[in-house]
Amino acid sequence: MRLWSFGDCDNKFPYVNSDEHKECVRVVGSEEARDARAYRICETNHARDPEEVARCKGMYKANKDRAVQSGYVPDKGGQQQAAPTAEELQRVRAIASVAVESDKARVREAAQANAVAVAAPPEPEPTPEPEEPEGPSLLVIVLSLVAMGGGSFAFLQRRKQADVLSAR
Repeated sequence: MRLWSFGDCDNKFPYVNSDEHKECVRVVGSEEARDARAYRICETNHARDPEEVARCKGMYKANKDRAVQSGYVPDKGGQQQAAPTAEELQRVRAIASVAVESDKARVREAAQANAVAVAAPPEPEPTPEPEEPEGPSLLVIVLSLVAMGGGSFAFLQRRKQADVLSAR
């Protein structure tokens, strides 16, 4: 059974604790399934160019071989972490104690700064007075003049129309 994603396992086997679902997840996460997915991606992305498919698969294989030679081991999950040595524990304790001391010093400095701030009442900062505009803005004036002119024009046009109608 080769499924292409963990979502397929959930869709086909809805009961997470079932043996089939567990087997599906194991197979999907296997090394062979990873290789098959990578090869399928190469084939899907470069379907029109067989040379590019071959180059993509070759690069994947070369990168995988190079990673194995360099000592990289993909996460197998569930591996036990090696117990720390006495020297590592000593280094961790030293780093932690220095960090704790610096935190305590920072808290003391903050407390002293707060005590000084509380002892001396803060000077009231002069608040700048908001600047009030010196009359209406130019835009308001222009719009008002345009509205008055339009109203006058409309009034005169109606009057002229009324005179023409009354003359008949």
